[in-house]
Amino acid sequence: MIDALLIANPAAGSGPRWSRAAARFDLDRVLTLLRSRFEIEVETSMFPGHAEDLAREAAASGREVVFALGGDGTAREVAAGLLGSASQLALLPVGTTNVLPAALGLPRDATACARRYLDADPTGSAAIDVGLCGDRPFLMMASRGFDADVLARLSPRRKKRWGRLGVVAQGIGELLRHRPRGFEIELEDGGQRSSSQRAELAAACNIAQYGGRFLLAPDASPHDGLLDVVLLERSSRMALLGLALRVAGGVRRRPGTPVRRTPELFLHGSGPVTMQLDGDPLELRLPLRVRLLPGALRILGSAASPDPRHHL
Repeated sequence: MIDALLIANPAAGSGPRWSRAAARFDLDRVLTLLRSRFEIEVETSMFPGHAEDLAREAAASGREVVFALGGDGTAREVAAGLLGSASQLALLPVGTTNVLPAALGLPRDATACARRYLDADPTGSAAIDVGLCGDRPFLMMASRGFDADVLARLSPRRKKRWGRLGVVAQGIGELLRHRPRGFEIELEDGGQRSSSQRAELAAACNIAQYGGRFLLAPDASPHDGLLDVVLLERSSRMALLGLALRVAGGVRRRPGTPVRRTPELFLHGSGPVTMQLDGDPLELRLPLRVRLLPGALRILGSAASPDPRHHL
């Protein structure tokens, strides 16, 4: 039997019941499946950062696998606790969008993932790159600008009740109040820093998908040691509205915005700044270095390099 811990986020799958992954999820059934191969203890995360603490304790105690039952934010917290250890992350998606499992070639359904883990070879699991925004890990992307502002101003109550629809409604309200605010960003190119440039939105992507099915950085891969950086130098209301509609509609094409590839980038300035990491707003402090830790985390059952156009 494989020694494992399952960390459950009780708030995962929030939103209208007809849209909730959690509404179609049966924890007892998943545990019954997994316990034929894994010796599992279950813990519940009770507050932001608790899943990270639980995962760190599990890794320190030698757990071979840690299951993250929740959405992409739960996966990010659990991954943060596992960095630097030999423990593997196993995703059990019951969130609102579940972008990360799709990017890694895994099912977006917790029960289907559980079935895959019954045959998965822990020694053959793919290792993925993990991003660091300052000292905060991310698996999918880190961004600054309009999307981070929307999530920071979205009330937990609205997000819990309406899920993705709540995010869309908040975004429309922010568009009406939007005032362009640029910032300085600098990318590394061939071991040398490029000259600073102004941007109003910057997304450093470790995967191709953004917000669901939309391919913001179509060639991004969590296996290549590089971040695919999408910059909007000017973010007019119309430009942001067009991007928001493509994301909300799940359009699977690039937005016509240049993508630059780099192992790290730098956000200049001083004082607090709101960043978006894997769908969660976090307040950090400038200046910030955003970089990758190549192959820093193993994901149970994941493919070595899945095609981002599949599993959507």
